[in-house]
Amino acid sequence: MLLDDLYEAVRAGPGHPRFVSAIIGHRGVGKTSVLDVIGRRVQDDLGWAVLHRQAVRDGDLLADIAGGLPGAVGDWSKLGRDYRQLEKELSVTVNLGVVSAKASVKSQASPDQRVVNGFRALLRHVGEFAAKHHTGLLLTVDEASSARRPDLSTLAGAIQTEVNRGRLPVAVIFSGLPEFREAIANAGTFAERLAVTSLEDLNADATRLALVQPAGERGVTWQSDALDHAAERAGGHPYYVQLFGYHTWRVRGDSRVITLEHSVAGVNAGMDELHGQFEATWNRLRPQEQAVLAAIAQLGGERPVAMSRVAETLGRSTAQLDVARNRLIRHHGLIRPVQRGEVQYRSRALASWVASTTPPVRAGVDEASKATQAAQLRSIQRRPGPRGFDR
Repeated sequence: MLLDDLYEAVRAGPGHPRFVSAIIGHRGVGKTSVLDVIGRRVQDDLGWAVLHRQAVRDGDLLADIAGGLPGAVGDWSKLGRDYRQLEKELSVTVNLGVVSAKASVKSQASPDQRVVNGFRALLRHVGEFAAKHHTGLLLTVDEASSARRPDLSTLAGAIQTEVNRGRLPVAVIFSGLPEFREAIANAGTFAERLAVTSLEDLNADATRLALVQPAGERGVTWQSDALDHAAERAGGHPYYVQLFGYHTWRVRGDSRVITLEHSVAGVNAGMDELHGQFEATWNRLRPQEQAVLAAIAQLGGERPVAMSRVAETLGRSTAQLDVARNRLIRHHGLIRPVQRGEVQYRSRALASWVASTTPPVRAGVDEASKATQAAQLRSIQRRPGPRGFDR
């Protein structure tokens, strides 16, 4: 199990190959939950300091880590008189934020050497103090694929030169979208040895267990048809399983048995919530990405569709759609490649929502009609999709 493996790696110390590691997966598969759970376990069972940070696109990850460290290691104040020296060293490097912000304006490729040296010293001071007092620090970096490349390079270099070579008890766990592999690959040879685990959707048995077990622990059972309905609609997507399970639990009231009526109502309530999320996601997409998604929904729904058919429908070549296709796969995680040349929606619910809220896309239309279609795709009407998505 992933959680047990991560915990064992942290407990074993810097010699373990997964002491510094990464979890990748598309949105909603539970990466943040894994970081939260492992953080609580390391803090409760090992007594380590834990610092959770989330990378923000165009944000200053290094300054965020530096600024959070004093609070994260505050409990170390009772470990010895030399903590006051550590406090002084941390207070100096918290000023990294100003330096790195100025450096990022000058160059997105190479951070200021003062930032590099200062951040390495920061990890070294924390790690040496932790080693001396037989404790450690767990740093988790969520949404790491959003971090600036100079920040990733500096962080990776500090881990390589200070944590790995010095065998210091500073464990680091990244989480991010699949594109994080490419981002971290540019951080040097350190990335070649980084242990990476992919989180995927749940299989049918795991989906059903995720719905049945929490209810069973509270003395509530699912009728078989009710469980079938919720599991099928969730399609193995961990977030949908959680969302549908929550709403079904809420609408059942005081009943000790979850019926099909409860399940349908719960799924429908969850779908109403997802509609708003889908609309927000849609509005963040570029026009051509919207057009590709609409064509896939029209041509195949939730089934695989050849990109050649999508290109023909949109009156474009497949090469002209490569950027949109790749962003929908790697950056947004909304579709996935299947067989050669084919793509498929990752979410059945999203496929149905797009099909029900976008106008038909037609091939062979003149330029004026194409412009009209593009305008329609950019400003879809707010109207609900089919409730429950019974098909």
